[in-house]
Amino acid sequence: MERAQKISNFFFFSFFFLQILALPFALNHPAVSSISWDTTDWSGSVDQQWAGEYADFWFLLLLGGVPWQAFFQVQKQLSALQNTYEIVAD
Repeated sequence: MERAQKISNFFFFSFFFLQILALPFALNHPAVSSISWDTTDWSGSVDQQWAGEYADFWFLLLLGGVPWQAFFQVQKQLSALQNTYEIVAD
């Protein structure tokens, strides 16, 4: 396995691991209430016109937008380092 691929895998699994590691701390924060299915503390409603915005933000939070941004930035940097040039003899 190439060095760049090893670095890429390291960053990918590090971000994934840190997301899992942060989950218990996020759920035990005083500002977070119960997330069980029988919780009825919901106050308010979502207008139909904003449903797409809420879904987009929900996926962004669920999948970790900032770590993925950083991961793909590292991918671009690593791919820039992998330029190889073929020397052709005349």
